[in-house]
Order: sequence, then structure tokens, then C-alpha cells
Amino acid sequence: MLKGKGWQPIDAEEAYTDSVFLAQPKVVPAGESIIWSIAKEKGAVAKDLRYPAEDAMYENKRMDKLGL
Repeated sequence: MLKGKGWQPIDAEEAYTDSVFLAQPKVVPAGESIIWSIAKEKGAVAKDLRYPAEDAMYENKRMDKLGL
């Protein structure tokens, strides 16, 4: 499917040579990905905004269901 949409898969060894992996964003908490951290550092998202999956909006319903 991905190839059909014009994507060109590469192996991990090649992927990790991308310069994005040299970035060392200085944001806390770092978030779930280097892309999220870079976006926070550059001001593309609010510094106090947590990674979407860490937000109460996503956590509370399941935690309530589990009685936590």
C-alpha cells in the first residue's frame, strides 16, 4: 500500500543516518518522539502542552473504568 502511494521504504540503518537523529531538544518532558520534542522546542506547539496520549483527556476515561 505504501509503495502504491509513492513511498519508498528504506532500511533502519539508512533511516537513522538522517540528521533529525542528531537533534537533542532541551524540552521537559521530552514527549513521545523526537519530532514532538523538536516541535515543542521550536514553538510549533505550546511548551506546556503534553504529548496528546499523555493528556487527561485520553487517560481519565480508561483510568476511571479501571477504578484508578
